[in-house]
Amino acid sequence: MLLTATVPEMTRGSDSTGPDGAGPGDSSTQGDKAGLAAALDLESAPWSRVRPAGGNLEYAFVPHTDGVTYVALRYADPEGAEPVLVFTPSEWDAFLAGVRDGEFDRPPD
Repeated sequence: MLLTATVPEMTRGSDSTGPDGAGPGDSSTQGDKAGLAAALDLESAPWSRVRPAGGNLEYAFVPHTDGVTYVALRYADPEGAEPVLVFTPSEWDAFLAGVRDGEFDRPPD
């Protein structure tokens, strides 16, 4: 049985890859992810539910003042949506490539 869900594509803006192959938000100067998540405006982010319907996972594309749009994931929990996971554009691209390649498919019964 395969686990399937509609995974949103990230719309690219000005977040191009640099000469070292790292995209914006991927350098070590970005700091830790906890600091990045704290700097993002997650309160006013437009959260959407991952399909199929009935799931409780939400995602948002959240712009940052560094010019990069990050992907945030959380569980839709009425008592608080913690923790929020934040992904850089290159991390999200790697995840989508894994989904397309079947890396997360359940093995046959």
